[in-house]
Amino acid sequence: MKTKFLLLIYLFLFNSCSSQDKKSAIVNDDTLKVEFYFYPSSGGNSVYNVVYENGIVKVKNNENVNNNTFNRKFTEEENKEIIKKLNYIKVSKNITTEIILDSWRIELKIDSKIFYNKSGIKIKDLPDDIKILLNMLIKDSKVKIDLYDFS
Repeated sequence: MKTKFLLLIYLFLFNSCSSQDKKSAIVNDDTLKVEFYFYPSSGGNSVYNVVYENGIVKVKNNENVNNNTFNRKFTEEENKEIIKKLNYIKVSKNITTEIILDSWRIELKIDSKIFYNKSGIKIKDLPDDIKILLNMLIKDSKVKIDLYDFS
């Protein structure tokens, strides 16, 4: 009986600690701000911005003068789903990125903290949790994020 009790305590503590490691520190907060930036690796300003704040997403193409901004207000249910996805995004182990010429760099910030920052990448190569979040935010956007090849 004593062994079963100790085993239950161990399992409870182990599950509590391991579940905390899997989640980020995001909480349901009215001041939450999620930012994706897409940069050419050669430097300069971002070409595309995706910013989610106060239940509204703004997708912007900084190179295109015509039709360069898309705004969308999410429903309460969609906002809850976004918060739910954010709770599972972890900070990348290495957020210092090397410069890879003729490629793209993608950066994700949540409440001004960098969670992801990598060069030489396309959207299809993003970690699944980050790709799902991005796709939720840019769904129905008239501004298409085209990470074209450089030549």
